[in-house]
Amino acid sequence: MTRMSLKKVRQLAERGMVDPKELEGLSESRFSNAEKVVAPDGTKLDSKAEARKYVHLLFLQRASRICDLRVHPTYVLRDRYVDSYGRVHRAITYEGDFSYVESDTGQAVVCEVKGRMTAAAAIKLKLFQERYPEIRLDVEYTKDTGQRSWR
Repeated sequence: MTRMSLKKVRQLAERGMVDPKELEGLSESRFSNAEKVVAPDGTKLDSKAEARKYVHLLFLQRASRICDLRVHPTYVLRDRYVDSYGRVHRAITYEGDFSYVESDTGQAVVCEVKGRMTAAAAIKLKLFQERYPEIRLDVEYTKDTGQRSWR
């Protein structure tokens, strides 16, 4: 079966196009059914932890501790390129959760809220620091996983 959402598979089962026994034990992947969390100002965020961090950052911005707050800023980690066989490869990008500038120091900061560190996220964060050494990267863990650093 091709990859599709559980909701779509259930609809097909209701129409008799999929055996209902195939639905047993199926669950949505971690991100495909996640509804966006809406912050008090209407901004859509990916998780409750991200929404809490956003409200905190809004408070800091109103107190003039930070400025230029952006949600889900995108950074290019590797530009688009053509390999030796003529195949075009898309640019590799990283989407942070928040970015802002500290008012007192002028330091640009990208903030990432994570439940736990995955291998793919660790690689992207290292590529980010290599490409943008002037931007400080803060990773905040939402659960006590024992992880204190992403390196």
